[in-house]
Amino acid sequence: MRNVAALAYVFTGFLAFSAGPGLGATVTFTPPNVNEHQEDDVLDDDLDVTADMGPGNSEDLAGGDTGTWDYVYKRPYKVLSDDKADLELVLSLLPGLGAGGTIESLTFYLTSSDGEIKGTRITAGPTNFIGTTATISFFGDDVLGNLQGKTITDFHLEFKLGSGFMRWHDASVLIEADDIEPVPLPPALLSLMVPILVLGGLARRKARHHGG
Repeated sequence: MRNVAALAYVFTGFLAFSAGPGLGATVTFTPPNVNEHQEDDVLDDDLDVTADMGPGNSEDLAGGDTGTWDYVYKRPYKVLSDDKADLELVLSLLPGLGAGGTIESLTFYLTSSDGEIKGTRITAGPTNFIGTTATISFFGDDVLGNLQGKTITDFHLEFKLGSGFMRWHDASVLIEADDIEPVPLPPALLSLMVPILVLGGLARRKARHHGG
């Protein structure tokens, strides 16, 4: 029975591996469910993005493939404090695939409207995982440096799967600094929104009048 279980494990791993794109493909994480949350905290403000593919869905990678996730924040965020910012990055795998492997390299960085924010490029070396491991995590205190006065608009994640198979189900990126604030909408944009809202209200009122 033990040999049968071992063979089943290997066979499952082979099927999982062969199901992935492979051959050095680039797989882009495009989750339909994304939650962006900015929280003012007593110690550190959080800028948190969590995303998942939803039930039964995933992005599959095999050895040699590159996984990418490029995210544009719903609105810009400005860092007002001079303390060094932390990063928490979590990639979640669907458990129980019976396959393992190695993430050969990982790169993360932030961008602003004028390009990459210097000092935020994080690189990590090989990380081993097994199919029953639920998450691959990177936690770094102060790794993003002093972002005071910087306006964050995007983040970029890229990793190369050196070997094995990964069924990428969800991911999260958390940035922490003492003071992170959303950038107010420009007055010009607000002035454009006012007549649009007024016209929308008039249209709804007219529709109700004709409907009554």
